Amino acid sequence: MKKILRITTAALSIMSATIQAQTTDTVTTGAGYANEVWYSLQNDNQAIAPRNNWDLAFETTGQTASILFNSATGNTVYAVPGKTPADFSTTDTSGISTWSALYNSDTTWTIGALNKNASNQYDLGWGTYNSVTHIVDGSKVFIIKYTGGIYKKFYIQSLNSGVYTLIFSDLDNSNQQTVTITKSTYNTKNFVYYSLVNNQLIDREPVSASWDLLFTKYTAFIPSAYGVTGILQNKGVTVAQANNVSPSAVNWNTYTMETAMNTIGYDWKYFTGSMYTFVTDTIYFVKDKPGNIYKIAFTGFGGSSNGNFIFTKEKLSSTGIKDNDSDVNFSFALFPNPSSNINGVDILFATDKFSKDGIITLSDINGRAIITENVIAGEQLQKFHIATNNLNSGIYIVAFSVNGKTLHKKLIIE
Repeated sequence: MKKILRITTAALSIMSATIQAQTTDTVTTGAGYANEVWYSLQNDNQAIAPRNNWDLAFETTGQTASILFNSATGNTVYAVPGKTPADFSTTDTSGISTWSALYNSDTTWTIGALNKNASNQYDLGWGTYNSVTHIVDGSKVFIIKYTGGIYKKFYIQSLNSGVYTLIFSDLDNSNQQTVTITKSTYNTKNFVYYSLVNNQLIDREPVSASWDLLFTKYTAFIPSAYGVTGILQNKGVTVAQANNVSPSAVNWNTYTMETAMNTIGYDWKYFTGSMYTFVTDTIYFVKDKPGNIYKIAFTGFGGSSNGNFIFTKEKLSSTGIKDNDSDVNFSFALFPNPSSNINGVDILFATDKFSKDGIITLSDINGRAIITENVIAGEQLQKFHIATNNLNSGIYIVAFSVNGKTLHKKLIIE
């Protein structure tokens, strides 16, 4: 028994993430910040998508129903004063110059532009929750003013049993469309997106568990609404900002981790009139989705010419085999990785306590589960083989879950 434990301990020590040397990374959003990039501190870029290909984003997880609007493109959304869905056909832009534009919160994902100005716990901004039927019924009509001079009007008819119903048309009521969006179809993501102009539902975001930071352009309030380029953190990721410190500082546990998604934000850089420079005595400690602690410090910014974010990152603390929120410590590794689609890949895993609740899931980069298998996990190192001969070349996500806690790793099939 002692021999098995020694082997398991050694294997876990090899598999568990260790403190890493400082590296320099560059995330590129493209000229004019044309793209958004979802980034994992462990696994680098997870997805990239055009910033301007959507209008509305519908929250797909949890009990909240945030609806974001894409104001970073220069388009503007308004709630039409005094108008309800019953007035949809007669709604126009009369008085639009006096209306107040709506913007997403820059501190939380759960308050989108359409959720603003809610008056009570049953008011979601765009609709009202009925505590008897458990349906959210639409209560407002919205108009989008596009930079090209066109308008769209819309309302959310309802959120019923996890299904949003969106109704929209041109300003003259032509081209009216009714669209349903089912939250559970996209429940591995934070949001699913919709373009009213193209009448298209867009699944553009990676699995929420696979990324930590979003490099993007968004609206900040300084103090009024203003478009900025910066970094927002994922749900479940926390960040501590350390000011007036040496770049070599590593004492992350003396700082308070913040949940506000703009803790990193945009103000680590500033424009001198001819070029961008960055704050050299500010660093950020980031607790990523798996619970590892990273230190990042910015060393350059390319501006609109290339959209390059340049920074150093260094892992300071690794949860690896220990999840601080669980009574089970566990880890897993993929061999080989990258792998060919001929030989398959082995998943090696072990826990410090016996559990019948182990689950291994292989998903594509869009979050669609390809393989899900239940496994029994224990102290002895175990192996699970995945055949990959039916998989296309590309990036996949392997998740290993025990007792409701999950670790993720990127798998590359060549």
